[in-house]
Amino acid sequence: MKKNPPLVILAMFFLPCVMAQTMNVSELKENAAQKLSQSEMNIASSFVCGESQISDYDGNTYNTVKIGKQCWMRENLKTTHYSDGTYIEASVSMDVNYQYRFSPQNEPAHVASRGYLYNWTAVTRDKFNTSFLNPSGIQGVCPTGWHVPSDEEWTELTAYLSSHSEYTCDTKSQHISPDVYKHYIAKAMAATTGWRSSKHKCAIGYKMEENNASGFSALPAGQYTGFEGYDNYGEVAAFWSCTQQDLGNAFYRRLHFDEEFVSGSGIGKTGIKQQENDIAISKIDGGCISKTVGCSVRCLKD
Repeated sequence: MKKNPPLVILAMFFLPCVMAQTMNVSELKENAAQKLSQSEMNIASSFVCGESQISDYDGNTYNTVKIGKQCWMRENLKTTHYSDGTYIEASVSMDVNYQYRFSPQNEPAHVASRGYLYNWTAVTRDKFNTSFLNPSGIQGVCPTGWHVPSDEEWTELTAYLSSHSEYTCDTKSQHISPDVYKHYIAKAMAATTGWRSSKHKCAIGYKMEENNASGFSALPAGQYTGFEGYDNYGEVAAFWSCTQQDLGNAFYRRLHFDEEFVSGSGIGKTGIKQQENDIAISKIDGGCISKTVGCSVRCLKD
């Protein structure tokens, strides 16, 4: 009768093999991680704003544009997932406690060119997640390496454009002072197509072929406002910031086909409100909007 080898002897033969296999698996994982990290570093080092594209979790790609010291996405965000793979539900709900996305004009076919509209909770990923810093530090719905712009970062953009004459629309009118028309920058941010036409000189919809000097390429996806439905498609481009005014409202930026200004809001800013020839020409800074509303998103590079 054969005797089975003692367990100790078997362990002496097989344990080194198991350990070797474990070490090999561990080394493979470590090597893979190092290669992935190196790949990410290579991609980051080869990125050139204005030339390179970025992609989101869904595989959508976006062109980029450099304006001043900032690097912006040149297209509206259209992801259905956060960068960690968490799904963002499509809905018509106005509940600020949840993250939702909406198709412009309730038409999925519009998403390809104009992106989704998102409620503020979806944008920041938490209804209490807010920042007034520059940079904001809030990735939110943006791809890895990018973040949701704060109100201050939007102000940096518009201030840069206003300070460079090639981006402003000069009416050459004796009734409009330079202090006012230097803020006529909406045309410089708006795309050359897709807007309702206007008869007002320097408005986005007037001679649209003269738009988009900055390359920002804003398109009017409109807004989702719940009970009032889908508003202003083809007329308004509204972009979220990650800066809240209070628990129910947050700052944003808005371009309108029939206006010369980029309206929205600015912390600590007085805005422009002047009387020229008894006509009030205003509205760089003009309030905020409910967090329940669906607006477009543009991300900024970290």
